[in-house]
Amino acid sequence: MTDINDLLENRTRPYLAALAVALTILFASMDYLSNPDLSFLILYLVPILMVVWIAGRHMGILLAIISTAGWFISDMLTRPVHPLPFYASPLISSWNVVMEMGVFLILIYLVSALKTALLHEKELARTDFLTN
Repeated sequence: MTDINDLLENRTRPYLAALAVALTILFASMDYLSNPDLSFLILYLVPILMVVWIAGRHMGILLAIISTAGWFISDMLTRPVHPLPFYASPLISSWNVVMEMGVFLILIYLVSALKTALLHEKELARTDFLTN
């Protein structure tokens, strides 16, 4: 785990963003080419959480929006139109988008808080309370 972290932290933000978007496009393509009933949600988390850990919460939210859009487009393109259009109700599609984005946002917040706590603990480990 440390090796991956060291490898990614030594990269520039544009490189990391390009890698994350490329992975997201790859997963959306896999989503499109597979059975529409299969879920690739966990795969979308890999680039999102990687970006949050290295580049921060804001870039993670941006990538979550891109991932949700990629999933939604893939889902709409692979659902059969006949005999029923996409879902039994148009609200189901909207609900699924909100739920997926909600999962991404919760995990982005948790990973961001974990990183902040880790950095705080590292700083406390270096500080002597008697002499500062």
